[in-house]
Amino acid sequence: MTTLNYETRPPWQVNVVIEKARLVRVSGLAVPMIAAALATNVMTFVDTLMVGHLGNAALGGVGIGGQLFFLLLAFALGLTAGVQAMVARRVGEDRLDQTGKVLNAGILLALIAGCVLVALGYLLTPLVFGVINDDPLVIEEGLAYLATRLPSLLLMGLTLTFRAYWVGVSLAKWSMVSIITLSLANILFNYMLIFGNFGMPRMEVTGAGLGSTLAVLTGLLVNVGFALKFALGNGFLRGLPEPTQIKTIVTVAYPESLRQALFSVGVVLFYVLIGQIGTQELAAFHVVISICLIAYMPHIGIGGAATTLVGEALGRKDASDARIWGWQVSNVGLVVLTVLGVAVAFFPEAVLSLFFVDESTLALAIIPLQLAVFAHVLDGYAKILGSALIGAGATQAAMRLTLLPQYLMLLPLLALSVFLDYGLITAMSIFLASTALTALLSALVWQRGSWQQIDI
Repeated sequence: MTTLNYETRPPWQVNVVIEKARLVRVSGLAVPMIAAALATNVMTFVDTLMVGHLGNAALGGVGIGGQLFFLLLAFALGLTAGVQAMVARRVGEDRLDQTGKVLNAGILLALIAGCVLVALGYLLTPLVFGVINDDPLVIEEGLAYLATRLPSLLLMGLTLTFRAYWVGVSLAKWSMVSIITLSLANILFNYMLIFGNFGMPRMEVTGAGLGSTLAVLTGLLVNVGFALKFALGNGFLRGLPEPTQIKTIVTVAYPESLRQALFSVGVVLFYVLIGQIGTQELAAFHVVISICLIAYMPHIGIGGAATTLVGEALGRKDASDARIWGWQVSNVGLVVLTVLGVAVAFFPEAVLSLFFVDESTLALAIIPLQLAVFAHVLDGYAKILGSALIGAGATQAAMRLTLLPQYLMLLPLLALSVFLDYGLITAMSIFLASTALTALLSALVWQRGSWQQIDI
């Protein structure tokens, strides 16, 4: 894919200026993945938007419930990263017939992990929820939401495994179609079940969870249909998964699963600390995070593109091109995320008014939202470079880059600020400083280049 003589150009120009053909390649992978990434977060966003009309307790309960859900889902996310990295490497090696066999192994692992996670969810969330928040109304609403949302852990793990395959073979458009279907279904099911429209019973937060689960099932069925049509020739459903493939996926995936899980634990702890400030602050914080997740959603798609492009380049034994892809894709992401962040930061009241019926809670959230969007710009840049490392198989490095700033800087300083009663604005300022450190460390690790020697 290297079509220019990069050796004759200054390094800064190679890393920053991306030629049209390469930008088209990034866009072709990233845009469908952005749509796919919206599946998980749009469900929470829609839940938040609709549940916001039920009051602060419902918002807080769904917010904490959603983070517990993502904490459990994090273990499955690592598996999908392993599948995508392996599929991209096989494509770069011109072994397309092996990609479907990798998918088979990923599906088997997702089935096993999904069943275990659903069981753990029902067993542990009632115990954990009371530790996170002591407001009886928040606990009641959150557990009602999770009661119908938890089954989608299994379905979501399978859906994300298919997404990893489609992106790895550069057919991300099929994932996009399934996710658009899922997202539309989620809006419809939530509208019906939360408020009791179209003859359905009014289920409120329970309906929000059930609507999301039914939507994920819809998206999974679409993925299966596409795989039966387009992946059978590459080995999909042709024989049992090979033990070596399962072992390799697990080897690559377990640091990413651990990273996602511990990161989600950190986010839950963030919610716990904000909840100590007050229920109103917790509701404001949840809305701020929900908005930011949508505003910086492109980082997931652009990061997925980095995983595939770096993996393909290393499969071709072209480490130089892999390095260039990492820089170019992350810089594209930085520009896109900055534009979105500025747009939200300049019009915070207009965005927040979609969620709040309580004017005082809206006013409380304005400055934290402005701080949070720029924190997420830096966080997104760091995560894109982390995705490039995953494409190279350096999942342990990606894990350290995420967890060390979070646990050694963000959470200790946040706990201190809450103890000193500094409030939500100080909390988001600490978050901004932590993401700036993570972005700097990620750039330094990518520049060092030790990831070039990893074989998967």
